[in-house]
Amino acid sequence: MGDLFNLHALIERQRTSHDGIRKAFSAVEREIFNSESRGNGSLIRTALVHLETTLNAHFAEELQGGCLEEAVCLVPRLSKELSRIEKERATISERIEQLIERAGGYAAEDFQSSFRRFAVLLRGHEAAENWIIQSAFGGDDVGTANRQTASEFE
Repeated sequence: MGDLFNLHALIERQRTSHDGIRKAFSAVEREIFNSESRGNGSLIRTALVHLETTLNAHFAEELQGGCLEEAVCLVPRLSKELSRIEKERATISERIEQLIERAGGYAAEDFQSSFRRFAVLLRGHEAAENWIIQSAFGGDDVGTANRQTASEFE
């Protein structure tokens, strides 16, 4: 019973973390695509830094172990996908740092395009995490789009 309770707590922590990422991501989108904010790199940079902080906390939690590792223990064939998304974290971190650096004097269309590419990467990453968890434990998602939905953003 304790193992089931611990697993439920791990999944809830993952869901809460994904909710935080989604909220921070939405705030960035609002600033980038809001006509009143356009050209205000300071507001965009602040929203991006908050998203970066949220992502770093999420990645740190995952590195401490949790439901993704439990999923692989239960279904070892998921280990290849977990390895792939673990490596992808560095790319996500690098891309958001680049967006933060460019936020001050961005050319709106170019910056929006870069952000959209980042969005595809991040949504795909979170959808892959969700897929691993669903593949191992079934049930509801942990607050991200499924794989088919994530590919729609490409």
